[in-house]
Amino acid sequence: KKKYNKDFVAVSIIGKKELCLQDASETLYSHDFNEYCKYLKENELCEYFENINKKGELSAAANASLFSLQSRDQVSTDDVIAEAQKHSLCPYEISLLLAKSAKVIVGDYFHIFSPDIRSLILKRIGKSLKDLIIIVDEAHNLPNRIKDLYTSRLTTTILNRAIEEAKKFKKEELATALFFIKDALVEMSTDETEKHISKKEFIDTINEIKDYETL
Repeated sequence: KKKYNKDFVAVSIIGKKELCLQDASETLYSHDFNEYCKYLKENELCEYFENINKKGELSAAANASLFSLQSRDQVSTDDVIAEAQKHSLCPYEISLLLAKSAKVIVGDYFHIFSPDIRSLILKRIGKSLKDLIIIVDEAHNLPNRIKDLYTSRLTTTILNRAIEEAKKFKKEELATALFFIKDALVEMSTDETEKHISKKEFIDTINEIKDYETL
């Protein structure tokens, strides 16, 4: 911008968990945080998210924050967080709103290489893949990161949230099955510390009590 005297908006977007202002977010793993965030938003329990829109339109606070950030030469993640904190707004939502008018967006690998997240973000910022020029920095890290993206995990926290959702929609049979799966996982743990259990171990344990495929 300085070298060629160009005026454009640039924004940095990191993971939603790292941008979250909720105290509890710091204690959660990423896959558990997504469930936590979804729960808060669906039940209108996150003041930062609720403050973004009022009566279906951007709130005065959100508009003021966007104007302040867009007028700066460059916008770092810390800038977005500080501005959002000032008005009790969700930094992630503010980042996406900024990205709508941005010429340069700095993001994480998963923003582009995770199909679900890519579709969601591109839809939110009103851009399509064919219109983008993508530069991959530190590309030697990409294979492992993509492997991680396509690795599924099942934890007791995820199962607890699923049980709550099944009860909410009165799916008692499903809730019972989820309780059964959770108990099987807990029984495989030797103590209260975290323990990695392979998919084969898990399936074998389930099959001892009930047919895995049927379940």
